[in-house]
Amino acid sequence: MRHLCITYHMSKPDKVVQTCITLPMEDSAAREILRFQDEIQSMKQNTMSVAALEKLLQSMARLQGYEIAEFCCAEEDSLR
Repeated sequence: MRHLCITYHMSKPDKVVQTCITLPMEDSAAREILRFQDEIQSMKQNTMSVAALEKLLQSMARLQGYEIAEFCCAEEDSLR
C-alpha cells in the first residue's frame, strides 16, 4: 500500500481553489498514476486507476459546492 498526495483544482463560475488530499492505494494504482500524470492532465490516458481518480475528484468537488475538478499533480507521501 502506498500513499499519494493528489493536488487538484476545483472551480465554479466565481471561484477557483487548489487543494490536495493524501490517498492510500494499491501499489499498482499508485505507479500508474505517477507514471501517467502528465497524460492525466491532457486526458490522453484513461486507465482504470486514472478513471477512478477522476471520478473521486469530481465527487469531492461537488460535495464542496464546486462544479469541476481538475487533476494537477501527484507525488508520493513520504510521511506514511
